[in-house]
Amino acid sequence: MKALARFGKAFGGYKMIDVPQPICGPEDVVIEIKAAAICGADMKHYNVDSGSDEFNSIRGHEFAGCIAQVGEKVKDWKVGQRVVSDNSGHVCGVCPACEQGDFLCCTEKVNLGLDNNTWGGGFSKYCLVPGEILKIHRHALWEIPDGVDYEDAAVLDPICNAYKSIAQQSKFLPGQDVVVIGTGPLGLFSVQMARIMGAVNIVVVGLQE
Repeated sequence: MKALARFGKAFGGYKMIDVPQPICGPEDVVIEIKAAAICGADMKHYNVDSGSDEFNSIRGHEFAGCIAQVGEKVKDWKVGQRVVSDNSGHVCGVCPACEQGDFLCCTEKVNLGLDNNTWGGGFSKYCLVPGEILKIHRHALWEIPDGVDYEDAAVLDPICNAYKSIAQQSKFLPGQDVVVIGTGPLGLFSVQMARIMGAVNIVVVGLQE
C-alpha cells in the first residue's frame, strides 16, 4: 500500500513510498483510513529535503476510519465499526501521568502518525492500533456516532485539545470573558468551545497574514 513517510532524524522531509499492509496480531486492531487531517506538526516537514534515506515514520496522526480487522483476543471492537483514534501507540502505563489516565503527558508516549512510530499513521490506506495500548488506554479508540462523517471525526484530536484547555485547565466559568491567542485551528476550536460553554465576550488575537 502507499504511505506518506518522513525520512531523517530531528528534521526531515516526506516521500510517498510502498509499505506492506499491517499484519493484525491477536490483540491488535487494523483501521482502514477514511479521512485524515493535516496538522501543523505535519507541515513543518513539508517540502524539506533532509538528504537522508533513514526511515522515521508514516505520518498522519489525526484520522478516522472503519475497523478492517480485529485480533482473536479483541473483545471490545468489531469489524465494520466506524472509529476515530486518539493516536496513542505506546505509553509506559506506570508513570504518575499514566496512573491518572493522563496518557498525553507520559514521557515515553509514542504517537501513531508522528515521529519514531513503527505502527503507521493516517496518511496511508491502513493503520494498526497495537494491542498494548488498547489494554492500557481504553479510550485509544472511540466509536464515531451516527450522523458524524469521517471528515468531521478526523479533527476530534485538536478539538479535544481545545476542550482540555478551556473546559478542564482554564477554570473558566459561564458568563466570563475569554481571550484566545492564535487564529489557527486550535484557536478557532477554542473559540467554539468557549462559546458553547457560555462565554460572554470572546476576543481573538492573531497575526495578520
